[in-house]
Amino acid sequence: MQRNEKNVSLLRHDMRHFLTNIATLIENEESAKALDYIHEIVKTTEKTINKRYCTNDIINVILMSNADIFNEKHIAFNHSIAVPKRLGISDIDMTSILQNALENAFNAVLALEPDKRFINLSMKCKNDKLLICVENPYDMRPRIENGMPVTDQKGHGLGTHSIRQTVEKLNGSCQFYVTDKLFTVRMII
Repeated sequence: MQRNEKNVSLLRHDMRHFLTNIATLIENEESAKALDYIHEIVKTTEKTINKRYCTNDIINVILMSNADIFNEKHIAFNHSIAVPKRLGISDIDMTSILQNALENAFNAVLALEPDKRFINLSMKCKNDKLLICVENPYDMRPRIENGMPVTDQKGHGLGTHSIRQTVEKLNGSCQFYVTDKLFTVRMII
């Protein structure tokens, strides 16, 4: 966010220079070059846009950082976020839960063709509880044993254990499901 704020400040500072260059190109009847220059400026400024997903700062930062990566990898990111600005969950715990869930979903959908890649995220508060659901399609059906996804890949599987441990530490519950098409993790905290 700080990097984007600095980029916006620099763009504002340079805007006078940009407009002077465009005016010069138009005055010299080089409208095609002026249009190209304008398109380049627009493309640059679009990279500084901070999308607000919700009023909760840490959730917003996590979603902003992931959304750029999802977009680069052609993953549709569908979200429904309705949470208050302040939750009774530390930023560290929220990061552990949400970032691991999104990273696991990201890794799973990368094995699919781009037109089949999507991640659905739902977050809402109901009866003083935070409900989180992350869904994604998969290429190879995940195996669930004793309520936990199991993998034979070395160095994998830590994220789901971190999610469960953090959710349980917060006196919540966490469930992993597999259907014929989707892998789902649901948490109630």
